[in-house]
Amino acid sequence: MAATIGIAILLGLLKNKYYANEYSTVNAPLPSEQIEALTLDLNKQGIFKKIGQPRKLYLRVRKLHNTSDEAMSLSFDLIGDEKTAETSIKVDYKPFDIEKDTFDLAAGKKASLNLYVNLTKEGYQKGLWKGQLLIRDVKKDNELIGQIPIEITREGRRS
Repeated sequence: MAATIGIAILLGLLKNKYYANEYSTVNAPLPSEQIEALTLDLNKQGIFKKIGQPRKLYLRVRKLHNTSDEAMSLSFDLIGDEKTAETSIKVDYKPFDIEKDTFDLAAGKKASLNLYVNLTKEGYQKGLWKGQLLIRDVKKDNELIGQIPIEITREGRRS
């Protein structure tokens, strides 16, 4: 029993070292011309991530925040090099309309958005993927109301 508790405490202390850089986050006020970039350094991945699923990356837009006085009907396009990665988006918001691929965000409300980038072997070996999340307001003739640059690199410590 004592050994189990000791191992649990040790793993908790080592969590930052071994689980480091599992995902990347950014806050996104809308509308905004340019939102802070989402960046992820593959060289800073923890050992468990490197062993488990090093090419499956998780990026999170937290606090997608409607700062205007009007409701928005949001749609998203995740663009980037399709030869080196497959991408997908998941909205963590109940009124998401799967048929129209949009969701309404009332004035002053916040929602979260998950972006998944699955690098190909070539993309992972290359260690560089650049993309962009385009955010549009469907109610305003698909007006571009935000864009988030995305960059996956190998810049940090070498393994």
